[in-house]
Amino acid sequence: MNRNKTIGIFLALVGLCCARLDFFVPFPTEDIFFLVVKAIGTALALSGLYVFAAGMKVTTKRLRICSECKAVNSAVATVCSCCNKPLQLNQCPDRQ
Repeated sequence: MNRNKTIGIFLALVGLCCARLDFFVPFPTEDIFFLVVKAIGTALALSGLYVFAAGMKVTTKRLRICSECKAVNSAVATVCSCCNKPLQLNQCPDRQ
């Protein structure tokens, strides 16, 4: 586990504990202090999730799709792996 994942999990746990602090105390928690602590805890939990997600590996992969046979090819391919026709750059139809 890398450092971003560890820090993210720690921040999320601390944030959850701060956000749910009213369950851990035996007296009424309608004070402004607890509202501020809940807000800080929620912010910490969300930032922990963000840091954890930053530590995840990127799984996106660039692909080229053949316009003739609709086969999926890698982004560096110049010809289709199925029909051996040259691949064109993929563009959105509304941008042409």
